[in-house]
Amino acid sequence: MLNKDFFKIIEFIENDDNVNQFAARIELNAGHDIFKGHFPGEPIVPGVCLLQMAKEILEERLKVKLQLIKAPNVKYLSIVNPDVDPAIEYQFQVNRLEQQITADISAKNHEAVCIKMKVVYVEGGA
Repeated sequence: MLNKDFFKIIEFIENDDNVNQFAARIELNAGHDIFKGHFPGEPIVPGVCLLQMAKEILEERLKVKLQLIKAPNVKYLSIVNPDVDPAIEYQFQVNRLEQQITADISAKNHEAVCIKMKVVYVEGGA
């Protein structure tokens, strides 16, 4: 679990026009041990951490445990350096059908979108 150690959720931003859309602002922990190896002197958030953070943000917002079952489209568009981008914002478009959640998610740093993904989760994951 990365929440409250690698990153922390600063706030959720609701979309009053669409209950299935929301955003989350997060703050990265630039002093985390991950950055000692990824990469010394030039810290970069690992792509797998960007995916995991999205899952944990969604779990926090929906108050349910999730398991990723499919990621048919994941595009890494720019790097996230916690020294340059101490905070990033995730955007979520969520569709919930029974025990399955499909989400279109993007995250942006101060300059540009850094990741776009379409993922499918099931409720009750580990």
